[in-house]
Amino acid sequence: MTVAEFSCQPDQVASLFKCLFPSEVSVSAAAESDHSKSDKVVAVFRNDNGDLTGVCNADFEFAARAAASLTMIPVGGCNDAIKSNQLDSNYVENFNEVMNLMATLISMPGSRRAFLEKLIVGDDPIPEDVAALLASHDYASTLKADFSGYGDGVFSFYG
Repeated sequence: MTVAEFSCQPDQVASLFKCLFPSEVSVSAAAESDHSKSDKVVAVFRNDNGDLTGVCNADFEFAARAAASLTMIPVGGCNDAIKSNQLDSNYVENFNEVMNLMATLISMPGSRRAFLEKLIVGDDPIPEDVAALLASHDYASTLKADFSGYGDGVFSFYG
């Protein structure tokens, strides 16, 4: 694994989200224990050599609320997705866009760029290197995002 540097302070993420989301998103520091007990959605970031550079472990609420807020899916639909623990293809596509932008928060030493390789949702298998990083608890930061009108969710960057 190649170690990445994360620019994942609440104000930096809030600034990034301000450019992405049509409504206000507030971002604050959180503890890893603030993750909900719901299913997680994992974003895997790699560099041009295919090395794992980082992982974003988002609770289901963050994934659903970010996805819904991005394209202004009605709040009721978002709440239904959270209750059912299911992200349909629209939610997955929207959350993929959010994570694509989050890759800009990862800088690599030298000229290697970090990019979103894939999302792991639900029972999708987790690659061994990703599982090892998550188990190591080497995380850069855990943040809570509150999407105006939708509610909040928590995500952690590991790297």
